[in-house]
Amino acid sequence: MSDPSEAWPAFLSKNASGCLAELPPDIQELVRDALALAGRAPYGWPQWQPADPDGADVRIAQVGTVSVVYWVNRLRARLWVLDIVWVG
Repeated sequence: MSDPSEAWPAFLSKNASGCLAELPPDIQELVRDALALAGRAPYGWPQWQPADPDGADVRIAQVGTVSVVYWVNRLRARLWVLDIVWVG
């Protein structure tokens, strides 16, 4: 990606898309906030399982009561959202 101020787009898996659709609107906004932050700094969030040496590209972004698990697709410069968890 040439412009570092440009966020990487995020694509949702079928599971994550279904989860997002069922969330209340204010919680959906938290998910969007988490993805906006993750898109600007994909490796700024902790690794999903730090003990897994092959899982460095699977990250978890947390904003408030929402956690978004995503995979960093380096080749295509985008995020692939695997799951969304809301504790509420």
